[in-house]
Amino acid sequence: MKILFIIPSITNYHTFLNELTQALVDKGHKVSLLAGEKSIVKGPSPYSNPENCEWVPINFPRSFQPQEHVHASLLIDKQIKRIKPDIIHIHFSAAMFTVALAYKKRWQITIATIHGLAWPSRNGTTRYLLKNAEIRSARKMDEVLVLNNEDLTSLRENGLKNVKLLPGEGMGCSITEFNPDSIDINKK
Repeated sequence: MKILFIIPSITNYHTFLNELTQALVDKGHKVSLLAGEKSIVKGPSPYSNPENCEWVPINFPRSFQPQEHVHASLLIDKQIKRIKPDIIHIHFSAAMFTVALAYKKRWQITIATIHGLAWPSRNGTTRYLLKNAEIRSARKMDEVLVLNNEDLTSLRENGLKNVKLLPGEGMGCSITEFNPDSIDINKK
């Protein structure tokens, strides 16, 4: 099976998808990745290119930049045509918005995992714009997975039927790599 992950930053990939990608590759799946080159940490990125999948750098705008979103969406569509994935799995609502601009009915199964909606915590015009962007984008997905009950309720109250809660115990932190017992609290 061909699986395409789309996530805004290479940092996000290493935080959330690296181990999952390796498990999928180990099972014989072909995994591709569309992710921005820019690290979201200050200074040099602690992350290298993923060795376990094909990475196509596509820089995702993180703010209201219509031309940049359209440009990125055209690049995404071009890569989807080339890769021909069986499943497209998007992470974060910012990436979901950009992908939704490119969305075509011919695409295979398209899933978005939202790691926290932006609009419920905002006010005024920003809340209105983010709410419309997130809801309209989520409607284009075959399935939307959320990580908490608040996001599930917010989306369902706004008429989304394609949303499900992804049960879990948390994510994003490798306990072997970030074991609190291995941290020297006196080291600066």
